[in-house]
Amino acid sequence: MCLWLTDPDLEKWTIVITNGGDWWHFQGSFSDFLVGVLTRDVICPVISDEFLKSANMEQFTREDLERAAEEDDE
Repeated sequence: MCLWLTDPDLEKWTIVITNGGDWWHFQGSFSDFLVGVLTRDVICPVISDEFLKSANMEQFTREDLERAAEEDDE
C-alpha cells in the first residue's frame, strides 16, 4: 500500500510504503519512487522481489506514442 505522510509544508510530504506490518519512507515524488522501484534503482524492503519480477514493463518509442495519440484523436 502506498500512502503519503502529510505535513502543512507540502515540500515535507513523504511517501510511505507498507505491507500492513512494516513501514518504509521514501523522500521524493511518487513518480520518482515508482520509476526507481521498477528500474531497481530504489530498493524498497517492503516490496517483495516476486512482485518486482512479475512487473511487465514495455518500452514505447516516440513514434508509438504519436501513433496512439493520433488514434485517440480519430
